Amino acid sequence: MAVQKHIWNFSMVGGVKRVHLVSGEDLLHLHELDQKLWTALSCPVNGLEIDAKTLSLIDTNGDEQIRVPEILEAVAWITTVLKNPDVLLHGEGNFELEYINTDTEEGKNLYASAKTILRNLGKAEANYLTITDTEDIDAIFSAAQFNGDGVITEDSTTDVALIETLNTIMACTGSVQDRGGKSGINLTQVNVFFEACQNYINWINESQQSTQTILPMGNNTAMAYESFNKVSSKINDYFLRCQLAAFNAQTTGVLNLANERVQLISDKNLTTCLDEIATYPLAEIIADKPLPIVHGLNPAWVDEMHQFKTLVIDALMPNQTVLTENNWRTFENTFVAYQNWLALKPGSLVDDLGIDKINQITKQQHQEKLIQLIEQDLALAEEANNIILVDKMVRYHRDIFTLLNNFVTFYDFY
Repeated sequence: MAVQKHIWNFSMVGGVKRVHLVSGEDLLHLHELDQKLWTALSCPVNGLEIDAKTLSLIDTNGDEQIRVPEILEAVAWITTVLKNPDVLLHGEGNFELEYINTDTEEGKNLYASAKTILRNLGKAEANYLTITDTEDIDAIFSAAQFNGDGVITEDSTTDVALIETLNTIMACTGSVQDRGGKSGINLTQVNVFFEACQNYINWINESQQSTQTILPMGNNTAMAYESFNKVSSKINDYFLRCQLAAFNAQTTGVLNLANERVQLISDKNLTTCLDEIATYPLAEIIADKPLPIVHGLNPAWVDEMHQFKTLVIDALMPNQTVLTENNWRTFENTFVAYQNWLALKPGSLVDDLGIDKINQITKQQHQEKLIQLIEQDLALAEEANNIILVDKMVRYHRDIFTLLNNFVTFYDFY
């Protein structure tokens, strides 16, 4: 027995006989309509009087053009999730929840998600939705502890210590926004942060296992090394000048200071010329002369040299008033292991926290707790996606028949 074909209605539109869509049955059989009978085969997403957000949902390939296959796909979907496709012909602003076909699994999920939206918006007793309701994603998800996007925020837990760690991670790695518009973190940020913490702990532990070598001055090593670095180049310059003076005594005057340079600033307030004075030798250049570290220093370098004497020289060779070149080389060697250890320092992601704070965080097993929260959130991904599909459903209910009327027949145009 032959299958009866769907019977189409025709009307004169703009002086031309065109298919006239008059029922939900027409929409159910739209895929059977010969495309030679369609008035248009494509239209843009933007620039029409129909809501561009609705059109962008139909434009599944994102090329900003809607074509017949995308129209048919949209119609097939919306007519499946509704009990009666006739409701599409009215294009009403209110979408009654009773329109949803709850005989299908997808329909049941959409109905549940529609109720969730109303509940989150404080309209639990309402039985209809509008696009104003469904398009406000921030409002829908802002009241939810979890929203299926894999991003957790302060609202995801009541654990004060865990919230503090969450905020610490955001401060170190930056934040991402969840569907509710709140700042939070995802799994990648959690793992990157705790990996950086562990690398930092390992690095610190290495110094503690070789304290005398890497930290020759204990907790003062960092300050001592900083002081050493400030004067290192200048002290090396001094001893090299003394070596050149020993090599050729006639160069001593030049190596000390060209009188012309002093004459240029001699009639000025010298306190304003410290930058210039700092470029002069660290002390008077005499062949093979030890470096004075108490008296006879370049005045622009007195403070730095005093700090170096206090933190380094007095710690390793107390009661010294001069520094021989051999002594200086000893000090250089003292910091080699520390320099090498610094070169292996992990990235600066968690440096500012300090080892005590890092140890506190890692000992609380916060990584595992945060991952558990993210997994709880992701478990609701399907439900959250269905909430977004509700917006699609409500939009199609309002707009798709208007689009079809003008796509198939140019009905409003004429």
